Amino acid sequence: MGCFKGVVAVGYINEAIDEGNPLRTLETLLLPTANISDVDPAHAQHYQDVLYHAKSQKLRDSESVSKVLWLDEIQQAVDEANVDEDRAKQWVTLVVDVNQCLEGKKSSDILSVLKSSTSNANDIIPECADKYYDALVKAKELKSERVTVHGSNSTCTKNMTTITTLI
Repeated sequence: MGCFKGVVAVGYINEAIDEGNPLRTLETLLLPTANISDVDPAHAQHYQDVLYHAKSQKLRDSESVSKVLWLDEIQQAVDEANVDEDRAKQWVTLVVDVNQCLEGKKSSDILSVLKSSTSNANDIIPECADKYYDALVKAKELKSERVTVHGSNSTCTKNMTTITTLI
């Protein structure tokens, strides 16, 4: 009987994905019979987007026998969406922390801010801290314009370009 309930939940979830209503999709993901874990109501729109994309990919796959997402695929999409949300929060935290450092003119803090807030902390070179800070100040002053350092392909420059695109 549990298997039948799971199939019914799959039907409801796929219908909701097709409707394009994030709240309806969320409602179906939370069905006890679906047994989907780690569903966060705050991520409803992102779940809708990721599930819709996953289903669209499956529909385009000529080798796919099934045209619906099954529970394991739905769980995988939910997990992927949660990872996306976590990464987005980390980047927002980085941008906020960098901006606070720049507004407070705390050049000595930039290295710790960059290392503590990024998943690529090993890519941050301590010897480049002053260059990072200067590039970030310039980028902030120029708002959305990208900071480029002409004639340099150094690792410091590449890191500065990556970081400055975030602010």
